[in-house]
Amino acid sequence: EIEPVIEAICNVDANVGMNIDVKVDANGAAKAVVSALKSSTCAGDETRMNNIIFSTPYPNIVSDSIKELKAAGLNNRVAIYMPSGYYGFLGLKVMLKTRILQSAMFGGGASIIEVEKIVYDAEQDLLQKWRDDGWCIGVWGLKPNDVSEYDVDVYIVDDAPAFPDLVAAGGRLGGDGIMKKVTYDDNSLTPYNGLIAAATFCLLFGIILIVLAVWLEMRYRQSKQDISNAQGDSVDDVEGGTDIM
Repeated sequence: EIEPVIEAICNVDANVGMNIDVKVDANGAAKAVVSALKSSTCAGDETRMNNIIFSTPYPNIVSDSIKELKAAGLNNRVAIYMPSGYYGFLGLKVMLKTRILQSAMFGGGASIIEVEKIVYDAEQDLLQKWRDDGWCIGVWGLKPNDVSEYDVDVYIVDDAPAFPDLVAAGGRLGGDGIMKKVTYDDNSLTPYNGLIAAATFCLLFGIILIVLAVWLEMRYRQSKQDISNAQGDSVDDVEGGTDIM
């Protein structure tokens, strides 16, 4: 259950923040987490609440979280994190370049983008453009001694203090299973360039079709006019001919 976990963290030093990872939207997960946060002792401490954000890789859960936070009268910020290897043939770099997941088409609403340390190291210039546009940048996969080397807005550190109050809730923090080596292989813009080339071709082909259609229509109308004029001239010749007695 989430309630004792949040309460246990709220009972630790006020400088300890929470990055609440909501991975599922079944059974009103976002609503349950917001309700637990609203009823915790953190809710009455503005400093603590400013250090609590919601994170998810799914645009629909971003929208659900924002809706539930507003309904509860809370203004915690929501982040969308973007792991490598999750975006098929397009790849993570294309998603960072185009910002498709953050568009209004997918709901939008997040104000923080989070990436793995290895991705941030490789894409600092690209991520700086996000920051220049008003986004906050978060990095996960950091060790405590890495923090001073990164100029970002959210530090997600692979370390945590002890939470004595969690003994009753199982005695430990949860996890995501066995640790896996992180790689950043989907770092090419080739699919993006291919899509741009395809879109350009389609646009030019469409323009050519339109021009051809207009030209054919004009030729058709001109042919009808020529036939009509020719028929008119033939009638005039007959009417103006000389009678032979």
